[in-house]
Amino acid sequence: MMKTEAQETAERIFQDGLMAIVPGGYPIAALLEIGDALLASPILAMAVTRPSTHALDGVNLLRQRFGEHMLIGCDMVSSLDQAGAAVAAGAQFLLTPRLQPALLHHAAERDVLCLPGVFTRRELLRALAGGCHSVAFYASESYGAAHLERLTRPLTPLRILARGDVTLSNIGDYARAGAAAVGISTELILGVDQSMTDLILRARQLRKLWEAGLG
Repeated sequence: MMKTEAQETAERIFQDGLMAIVPGGYPIAALLEIGDALLASPILAMAVTRPSTHALDGVNLLRQRFGEHMLIGCDMVSSLDQAGAAVAAGAQFLLTPRLQPALLHHAAERDVLCLPGVFTRRELLRALAGGCHSVAFYASESYGAAHLERLTRPLTPLRILARGDVTLSNIGDYARAGAAAVGISTELILGVDQSMTDLILRARQLRKLWEAGLG
């Protein structure tokens, strides 16, 4: 049976393991430069945070620039209108702040991967009951890798992208706790004055620590 586009996107994200989540406010030229650096690292999935003037134009231009060499998605999608605009711009996946069945259905109809935000075991069980086997866990300093491990085991089949408080010092902990991938933001992308050499070095260091955590 052939896989859908959404399924293939999920496979690529979780096989690669690392996703860059670019904070809002970056101009388009900076988004394209970041994309170039990520491809060179390589980190092959990039999400542009939606509450930004240039987010949708950035998604569209990144898709044109990288084609199938890189997955481009949209972060902080919280309504059907926002989801529709992101998909129209070319987003291959959506990250939502919370579990919203209407958004999951909307994305599924358009064969686009949606990773809903979850935090509690009840939300994880709701996602599974709704046929959603890929989610995003919002980590914090207080509720990090240990909390993720308690939530997920022995839930299967479930693939989790851990995001939020994912750093150089704890990325391996998330691998050991059962995360199938991690979304990295400000630990990787430091601002418009960051050199792309620094971004590439950070990406490669994070990759090394992630793979060491996987064992």
